[in-house]
Amino acid sequence: MPRAARIKDTFGTYYVTQSSSGCRPLFQDNQDRQYFIDLLQRTVNKFNCRILDYCAQDNEVYHIIIDVNGGDLSKIMKSINIAYGMYAVCDGKLFKDRYVSQPITDEDMLGNVRLHIKEALIESGGYSSFCISEIHPCVTSDIDPCTDCLDSIDATYNYIESVAINNDLTLERLLKDKAKRNDLIKEVRRHSTLSLKDIGTVFGGLSESTICKIISQ
Repeated sequence: MPRAARIKDTFGTYYVTQSSSGCRPLFQDNQDRQYFIDLLQRTVNKFNCRILDYCAQDNEVYHIIIDVNGGDLSKIMKSINIAYGMYAVCDGKLFKDRYVSQPITDEDMLGNVRLHIKEALIESGGYSSFCISEIHPCVTSDIDPCTDCLDSIDATYNYIESVAINNDLTLERLLKDKAKRNDLIKEVRRHSTLSLKDIGTVFGGLSESTICKIISQ
């Protein structure tokens, strides 16, 4: 029986799941999960898509809610699965069949899918930083991009400098206070279009992986 054609919309939002074939767990440990999260960020930067939710807590399956933002879902998912398959080498096929995608048509459906992901998370053992909301250039609480975002390194640098002044601190002292710095990094991530690399540059040359770990805490 031929496969049913996927419903695709170049500006659609989809709930995507991908399961392990049983050759090896998709995620053997937290190092695998961190690699997958970093891969999602690279995918966002490459395709300019937006990931509204993801969960890599379960060993055998991952969940993604993705707004393709003018892109092609098949190309995006092929990029993710090929890259992760090259990383997580096993003797046979890593993935069980093709990924499963479901178009999300409205906010109510989006909320229901997010609730489903949270329920799956609870069943797999509870909250983890490897199940978190929103990886995209302009993080908001819904599908639409935010307005008045920090859209350049200079604008973001000026913003954190103003935060330091408002707190009677020099920029150097602010960045040395890791708690304040990390909170500010999370705030910038929520309200900017900068990549992880650019955010790291603004905050004194931190690596992309360091920024990703701070955001995931």
